Amino acid sequence: MAKKITDLPTANTFSGGECVLLTQNDQTVQGSVSAIIEHGLSYVASTSGDWDSSYTTVEANSASWNNHTDISLLQTTSGVWDSSYTTVEANSASWDTRTDPYNDTLLQSSSSNWDNTYTTVESNSASWDAHTDPYNDTLLQSSSSNWDSSYTTVEANSASWASHTDITVLQSASTEWDDTSTVVQTNSSSWAAGGDVSVTPQVVLANGVQILDWDHALGSTIKHTLTDDVYSIAISNVVNGDSGLIILRQDGLGPWTFSGHAYIDGGAFGSQRILAGDLASVATVLPGEVITLGWLYDEPAGQIYYYVSDID
Repeated sequence: MAKKITDLPTANTFSGGECVLLTQNDQTVQGSVSAIIEHGLSYVASTSGDWDSSYTTVEANSASWNNHTDISLLQTTSGVWDSSYTTVEANSASWDTRTDPYNDTLLQSSSSNWDNTYTTVESNSASWDAHTDPYNDTLLQSSSSNWDSSYTTVEANSASWASHTDITVLQSASTEWDDTSTVVQTNSSSWAAGGDVSVTPQVVLANGVQILDWDHALGSTIKHTLTDDVYSIAISNVVNGDSGLIILRQDGLGPWTFSGHAYIDGGAFGSQRILAGDLASVATVLPGEVITLGWLYDEPAGQIYYYVSDID
């Protein structure tokens, strides 16, 4: 008769043929001791291969675990994990409602621009590789050689800039730039309108003839419209080597002549010499035309040299 394992005597030796009852999940199965042992051994044998594989892997690698396990970085950063966890836990309740401390209003209002950028890139990017419009780099390519040239020049000369920079001359001359700026600013308003900084001579009548009188210190260029014959010129504040330009027009009532005799600084009458052109051309100038007379004062020779232009 089958017995429960708890009913078997504990001091006896079993042959294996004894019949036992196994109960599990309210089901009772009768079997011999030897059959149960054989079943257990069979299961062990069928799964032991995995044990051997695990054992082999552990045996092969475990020697290095102790030598190369460095968890210092893990230890030093784990505090940040806790901090992150605390922050997430404290604030995550408000994320879904889109309230502070993580307000995504700006994110929402700007996201449409991302779509626009995406659309533009998608529409045009096909042409970038072919170097065609809307992004044509022809000018970029044609100009880049100048960059190399500039780079070469800078590289060749820059070593001396730091050690040989002398701005003494620059500093000493800069006041003259201010003076030039002042003069230009004062007079330039008339340039655009066709004006100039020429001097208008005084017309002096002496002994029944006209004399053009001006101060050379006020300007080297004079402009005059002839209304009568001019016998001579009278120039003050002129020294050897000074020169100037006389611009003449006719008033349409002439023709009027220009003889060009000269008085220098109120002194004696000086001689004249024509180096180019002919003073007689002055009388042939028509209304609306102009003729110019370049002059040079030669004090040792006591002469005025004239250069007469063509009529324009």
